[in-house]
Amino acid sequence: MKRYSVVIVSLMVLVLLINACSNVQSNIDEKTEDSTVLIIGSNGGQLNSLDRFANFGFVVDDTSSLFTDPLVSSDHHQNYQPGLALEWTPSADYISWTFKLRQGVKFHSGNDFSSADVKFTFERLLTDKTLTDVGSWGNLDHVETPDAYTAVIVLKGVGPTFLDEIGRVYILDSKAYEANPDNYFYLPSGTGAFKVSSFDKTTGEVQYIRNDAWWGWSEGNKTNVDKIVYKQIGDDTTRASALLAGDIDIATQLTPDYKAKLDQNKYSIISVNSDVHTHIQFNCAEPKLFFDKNLREALSLSIDRKSLVESILGGGATVADFPVPPGNLGYIAGNSYEYNLEKAKDLVAASAYKGEEIVMIVSNTAITRASETAQAIQAMAAKAGFNIKIDALENASFMDRRFAGDFDLSLGSFAATAGDPQVEAGVIINFDVFKSGYVNEELHTLTMSTMGMADRTERGKVLEQIFTIEMNEFAPFAYLYNSNYIYGTAKNIENLTIYADGSANYKLVIKK
Repeated sequence: MKRYSVVIVSLMVLVLLINACSNVQSNIDEKTEDSTVLIIGSNGGQLNSLDRFANFGFVVDDTSSLFTDPLVSSDHHQNYQPGLALEWTPSADYISWTFKLRQGVKFHSGNDFSSADVKFTFERLLTDKTLTDVGSWGNLDHVETPDAYTAVIVLKGVGPTFLDEIGRVYILDSKAYEANPDNYFYLPSGTGAFKVSSFDKTTGEVQYIRNDAWWGWSEGNKTNVDKIVYKQIGDDTTRASALLAGDIDIATQLTPDYKAKLDQNKYSIISVNSDVHTHIQFNCAEPKLFFDKNLREALSLSIDRKSLVESILGGGATVADFPVPPGNLGYIAGNSYEYNLEKAKDLVAASAYKGEEIVMIVSNTAITRASETAQAIQAMAAKAGFNIKIDALENASFMDRRFAGDFDLSLGSFAATAGDPQVEAGVIINFDVFKSGYVNEELHTLTMSTMGMADRTERGKVLEQIFTIEMNEFAPFAYLYNSNYIYGTAKNIENLTIYADGSANYKLVIKK
């Protein structure tokens, strides 16, 4: 008799659980049907998970900043506002920073936010060896937690862009992570304005619902959007067509020709001068072909950058005249990359190159019109005598090849953090993150020196020297153009903020 009782009780519990799940699902569906939904079509690249540091590109900031928050937020131009920290103070030597945290903040799981979560989030950057985008945190030593609402971040040396970088470290729910580390980043718990309701591992689509308990809402500062759908639509034409069809409300990074195609009565165009600069990277390791500086120069000379910008990008960019864009720290005006096909031919003819195949890897999604740009470079370089084969890859494969140094050339891009290219110089170039194999002791000494400079003006002068060497040596990168961001939105979308690094603030968007 006991056995039957247990079975009956178990069945009753199962029925209750099914009903509970059904009620939850019906509540979600009901909210979805009656709610205001914002749909974003992004070309930011495929997400493997919602782990900010296991992915690259602006898409990781877009998706992370919706579900959780950094200690300090900014306008991406060195103006800072409180996030999960209300106050922050550096030590006299700028080696440690003390943060006074908000009290009463809860994660979506219901767990309380505390200094333990700050410690866990930052120290994970040191301990988790699977992370791929932690290069800017090699200077981190440890985090101290004197009490539940004080966190002290201790560095190994001065962090020149420290406040800019912590704005891209989104605090994790340590208890929820430790309870299920393998699945945490597929349905993460954060402190943010929106909760993740689903993540599709195949398509990278993320769905969110508004968190009405978010600490950042106020009477005059709250979105009317109940649900956000963040879709990955890598193809420019498909993304624009989805906007025209009314399937999405916002299309990121459209090509300039859509300025004319989109009816200004129905759509809004937002254009932003970006900090993104696109480059050719050379594999300069000996005995690779581009160990020869003359061949690096020849390839650069063969590229008509003005033609690229006008014919491929439709004017949606400006020709690069220095290794960083105007307005970035370290920029020097008055330079230019020369276009001289005859000189390029002479350098190739005088070299040991005999027409061997040169492999250029390209990401299908990371750069607007990457394939067309690569094909144009291929055709231009052929006139100088180069035989380039294009290897177009999905972004994950592209990054794997880059990290392995398995290429002759790659087409890539960088975005400075808040207009400060310290990471590009101090990490990407100095530590050769993308395996160019380029060795230059003077460059190495200068880049190392910037890592201990708290004074921005002083560091800017050294960055000028670094980028001048890079330009003259055509290594490890030769720059092509500086992009403009062109976003298309439905006319009823307001309060969208787009930053010069490509990320955007969707939390406060109003859909009328």
